[in-house]
Amino acid sequence: MLTRTRRAANDLLAAVRTERKPALRRATEDGWLLATDLPLAAERAETDRFIRVAEEDGWRVSETEGGWLLLDRTDLLATADPSAQIPDGEVGALLSLLLRHPSGEKDPEALRAIAKAAEQGPGPLARTCAALHAAWAERLRQNKKLPGALLPYLCAAVKETKEI
Repeated sequence: MLTRTRRAANDLLAAVRTERKPALRRATEDGWLLATDLPLAAERAETDRFIRVAEEDGWRVSETEGGWLLLDRTDLLATADPSAQIPDGEVGALLSLLLRHPSGEKDPEALRAIAKAAEQGPGPLARTCAALHAAWAERLRQNKKLPGALLPYLCAAVKETKEI
């Protein structure tokens, strides 16, 4: 799911003059998809230029005290149509829940969690889906809407982890 997002970030990083190639990894912080150590590899002026260009390109950027830039752009995450076959386990349970309770509600934090978990593989995706399934089942008991807008992203995550 993060492939297109990572590729776009790498394209932006390639245009920056640095002493070494900056690292780009999944962000460990909630609310962010990727992180780069660009400030540790480039002059301040180059880092500032990167931030300006990234923000103009639609990225959300924040610098940490440790010298990393946090990057986020969820519009580049992959989507897929719901498949006819729902997988077993927690991923399938969450898919089924979203299919049975459609809505246009969004949940950006859950979207980021699903994208990062899918990149890590089937186990992390199942654990993330288990946590979301429990939380969203509780929402249903309280007559609250589910974030149905996540369905195409969860379908893309399922497809990606089957290919791992």
